[in-house]
Amino acid sequence: MKKKILVIIPDRFVKASGGMGENSAPLFEILSDEYDFYVAGFPLLGTEAPSFVSEYHEVAGPFTEVKAGPVNTMIAQASYLAAAVSFPKPDLIYAFDWSVYLAAIYAANFFGGVPMVARMCLSPILLSEQGYTFGLDVKDPIQKALHNAFCEMEIRGLKRADRIVHVSHGYENMYRHVAPFQEKSRLVINGIDLEKWQNKTLKPYSFPGNNKLKIVFLGRLSEMKGIIPLCEARIPKKIDLIFIGNQDQSDLVCMNAINKKVSSEENVFFIGPLYGDEKIQALRSADALMVPSYHEPFGNVGLQGLAAGCVVISSRAGGLGDYLTDETSIFCGMNATTMEQAFAKFLAMTDQEKQKMKDAGFAMCRKLTTNSAAEQLRSVFKELLP
Repeated sequence: MKKKILVIIPDRFVKASGGMGENSAPLFEILSDEYDFYVAGFPLLGTEAPSFVSEYHEVAGPFTEVKAGPVNTMIAQASYLAAAVSFPKPDLIYAFDWSVYLAAIYAANFFGGVPMVARMCLSPILLSEQGYTFGLDVKDPIQKALHNAFCEMEIRGLKRADRIVHVSHGYENMYRHVAPFQEKSRLVINGIDLEKWQNKTLKPYSFPGNNKLKIVFLGRLSEMKGIIPLCEARIPKKIDLIFIGNQDQSDLVCMNAINKKVSSEENVFFIGPLYGDEKIQALRSADALMVPSYHEPFGNVGLQGLAAGCVVISSRAGGLGDYLTDETSIFCGMNATTMEQAFAKFLAMTDQEKQKMKDAGFAMCRKLTTNSAAEQLRSVFKELLP
């Protein structure tokens, strides 16, 4: 009889809002022969839960008029807990992110102290060290209290967890000074299906703009992704820069910067979110991908860029440095000046130099596969469910 894994995840598997849902889906599919997965996650928005999920319960914020993201994150603990305890008793709980740790702790205790695995994604503690506090003004006592609650929720989750999963060497190393959890920490490095991203049957994507060279930014439109300095950088006349992302889930300051950039420069464009094959088409049709994040646990879009055959231009922050090196990418730093230097380096590259970099990227993707990630996650589960 298969063991039951209760997954609490602030994302969905189809039309995922970030790397969590997109990365985990193929791993759960591989492991579904051994485990039954019960998932409490984002509303499906008209899509269907994958066939490898035994049962899926949608979680939405309980109050329709609360539009503040940080407030909704805290309120949602009740919704996640309600969804979690509506499932059959699990053998293990897999909590995907600090933003669901409180619900996961209470669910684990409700079910009689079942084992809990905490997946380490973004850390509010590490983010605050770089001045990023989810838009909260920590000089205001109420907003500071909310941010303190996030940090405490993170530590409580990691303390309660029987195992902690890190998605990169880089982010694990960044976190070591915060709390002594090394003895129960394990690595499950994200992987990719290279063959899927090399699908040559897909038609080229038709980008806007008149320039031959297309550089895209693809991902969440938030400050930590380096959007503000990218919008401050001068885009060479030979390049069209295209932003791809979901406006509805964007930081207001980032969307304002993008709109200003688009309205003032004729070679900068915004086209909204892309999913599935359309996303693969876009990256396969782009000449380069910008990943200028200043904080990144892994940065799955960078690996997708390598698999699609883009020249990846990156800050190599955090987990990005696990797989984006001088051999596989161009360094762009985290400010407008270094990004402009990266554009110049890209324009100066010969076709042979670009192909050498792409080949190194493909070799990296052959190491970081979905099968290798699934095997690492299987090992973590087996430690707690022999």
